[in-house]
Amino acid sequence: MFIQRSPHKKDRFTSVSLWLNDEYKGKIMYDISEIIWKMTNSYSTAMEDKVIWGPCGNIDKLDEYVKETVQILKATKINIKTVGDAVNVFWDYSAYFFLCHIYTELQLNNLSEERNWLKTTLCKLFKILKKNNVPFSDDWIYWQYAQAPLEEQKKDPKKKLTEEEAYQEYYKQLFDKEECKKREQRHNEWIAQAKAAVKKFDPDVDYDQKKCDPEFAKETPFEKTAWLDGHLKALKDFIGTGECEDKHFAYALYLLLKQRDLGLLRPTVHESIKEEYDAIVTLASFAAFIDNKEELFSNVNNYLTDYFYWFLRKEQPGRTDLDTWGGVSGHFFHSSCHMNYEGDFYTNIRKNDELNSWIQLMGFFNLISLDEAFIVQRCFGYLFAPPTSTDSTYFVKFFKNVIRQNLSNLKSKPGLVFCLYWMIHFMNEYDFNEVFLEEEKTIDSNDAYCMENGIIPVKERHYEQNSLEVLQMILFFILFDLSSKFETEYDEKKHALVPFMKTIKEGTWHNSKALLNMYNHLGQNINLNTELTKMLKDFVQNDKTTKSMVLLVYNLSKFLRQDSRWLVNEISYIKELQSEHLRIPEHTKLKEDEKTEELSGESKISKRQKKLHEIDSGFKVSSFMQKIPAFQNLVLSRELTVKIFIDSDVNTLCSDNIFFRNQYRSLIQAKYAYFDRNMTTHYAAFSKVEDLFDPRNFPDLLAALYDLTHNELNLQWFALRGKRFEKIAPYPYYKILLAESLEEMETFVLNNSYNQHPVFDDEGELTLNRKELKELGKKFWASSSIQKDKLKDCLNILYCNSDLMKWHPEYTTENSKIVEECHAEYSTDFWNAYKYEMAVYLIKIAVELTALYK
Repeated sequence: MFIQRSPHKKDRFTSVSLWLNDEYKGKIMYDISEIIWKMTNSYSTAMEDKVIWGPCGNIDKLDEYVKETVQILKATKINIKTVGDAVNVFWDYSAYFFLCHIYTELQLNNLSEERNWLKTTLCKLFKILKKNNVPFSDDWIYWQYAQAPLEEQKKDPKKKLTEEEAYQEYYKQLFDKEECKKREQRHNEWIAQAKAAVKKFDPDVDYDQKKCDPEFAKETPFEKTAWLDGHLKALKDFIGTGECEDKHFAYALYLLLKQRDLGLLRPTVHESIKEEYDAIVTLASFAAFIDNKEELFSNVNNYLTDYFYWFLRKEQPGRTDLDTWGGVSGHFFHSSCHMNYEGDFYTNIRKNDELNSWIQLMGFFNLISLDEAFIVQRCFGYLFAPPTSTDSTYFVKFFKNVIRQNLSNLKSKPGLVFCLYWMIHFMNEYDFNEVFLEEEKTIDSNDAYCMENGIIPVKERHYEQNSLEVLQMILFFILFDLSSKFETEYDEKKHALVPFMKTIKEGTWHNSKALLNMYNHLGQNINLNTELTKMLKDFVQNDKTTKSMVLLVYNLSKFLRQDSRWLVNEISYIKELQSEHLRIPEHTKLKEDEKTEELSGESKISKRQKKLHEIDSGFKVSSFMQKIPAFQNLVLSRELTVKIFIDSDVNTLCSDNIFFRNQYRSLIQAKYAYFDRNMTTHYAAFSKVEDLFDPRNFPDLLAALYDLTHNELNLQWFALRGKRFEKIAPYPYYKILLAESLEEMETFVLNNSYNQHPVFDDEGELTLNRKELKELGKKFWASSSIQKDKLKDCLNILYCNSDLMKWHPEYTTENSKIVEECHAEYSTDFWNAYKYEMAVYLIKIAVELTALYK
């Protein structure tokens, strides 16, 4: 009897006749492409419960369903009337072949007999198509090898040319005889390289007949391997003879379905079922690698790593997520145009849809744990938490299960670790900390009160033993991310990221030595004064070290995708570490005997300060620019060192006069981020300037003004004119203001004290004692004519605490051409201007302070 497929498939199968028994009608009518689409669809539940909705209800054993259906196909007479009929049947039979191949190769069920029958049938169909003059060409295969010299040519650095220069260069190449000769020579070299590559693949090929000109070669980024060479040679033979060895057939069949250039075009189908045909191609690509699990997992891992690399290179200012946010759901909306050849690794997976389909299939066939699958899919915006649960809470168990695997599994999957890094952006601090803690366990208690009241005690929880090693792996991707944030040209950004990709390719990315090299290279970018010598894996494993690194990784991860308040959080914790390991009492709270303790030898406090000075060594800013208030384009610039704690530079064990004077001298040469942390958390003004105007600190103000007016400060003044800074003579206003203020104070002191000597001696030391100057300070501010606000503005600038001005070069790419533009931020705070440099520096401080735990 004659039957047709379901109505929505009518356009595809109007000329196909199937002779079947009535009891099998429903099963054959249900298209295999729909089943595969339900397996590969990102929103499918097939991965979790291994159940698919079929024509007669749920299919809970797909292998048995496939086996039974193939038996039906064997007994089915197929009446093929057109080439279109043959192509459609070829696609459906291929889908069944791939499923049989997967089950057999994974030893989940032996469907080798069914697979062999399908292979024989498909070879017959292929030969029928060839007899019907369907053109099958193997040129595409040779193009892959001819592409090699063109890929090498792409690696050459590109010249930066203006439009006029580019036109002149082009004109010169067309008409200049010498340039024409060079061009022809270059072309011949490419041809020779392409010919050698093709001949190496196939010594018998007629190169000229294949027309493998590298300038016109298909841009297909194959990495030629022995495994791939064997498959491509088998495909070449299959196209010629219609026969193929069993071990190569799955890959050859996959390429026939996927590559339009090979000749087996997908039939024109209705838009409503286009996705189902795409699903078959996805299944085909998956099945093609199933006999080589190393290649299979390499495809997924390479795509994930390559995507991160591509994203960092392409990331525009203000973009903080892998894809754009969309809809009211607050979740990712898939809008990526990433293609695998944009990065550094070749992978057969071309886009996010294919990635998630592969993840579905790997989960369905138990090649990947559900925990890994959920983590990857969530990072790429497909798998959402239930409405009643937040991402942070819902995904803790998946994160926890992934990092508790064998560590060698994580080391071989840097792409998965990248997804773990990205997951941190969706988690709160409590849940991220929970990931690394042991499971809660109850203990038997004989305590009478507990027994009487039904209270169940629990064991104290500790961090898992492998936590530091996992955190070190995540830190690699933090450094990877950070390295892309510094202002460079587009191509230079790419080159800056290449070392990270190289370590991934070499498999050394998780080693302490590799991470130290990566970090210290970043340290060179920010002019770090001392290198980092330890990594997380080198620490003594205990709860304190692990907690410290959990907070570092969490704060840095959140900062890189949100804002600098997470750096402030990290500095707050670093202060706790410093107080625990290198406690240095405040100078004003030290007792007199403690101040004189160093006279009998090096005290504990002095040793701590020396160690803190080694750790908090700072990084240099070659041009620290500050905008001058009330001027649109006046800028003060100097070389400056940025540190965290002023205690690392100023000895607390000395007299008040020496301590406070050294403190203000240090503020001219360095900026201490802990003061900025205090201003951010307390919404306060810069305390060190405010303190100077306290009458009790009158001697310190006198000393500070004397140092500012009598010492060389190495300040430079610039005016921004158009897009250029022009150096100008030192701006006199502040020098005059400081000199006049100091003169007024000295005159007041001389007129109101019994001391007839100058306020400062020849060495610049105060001649009056501190107690007397404090009393004079109260009287002075009661009668002074000094404008405090102007003097405060002046001191805030000189002590590095006014609005910053930062110069930003911007680069855009258009058709591989770099266009340069610049702009300046006039009023920006420290955390905005130097946030990435501070992030790099905080890693060093946190690691070295944590290393002090024993």
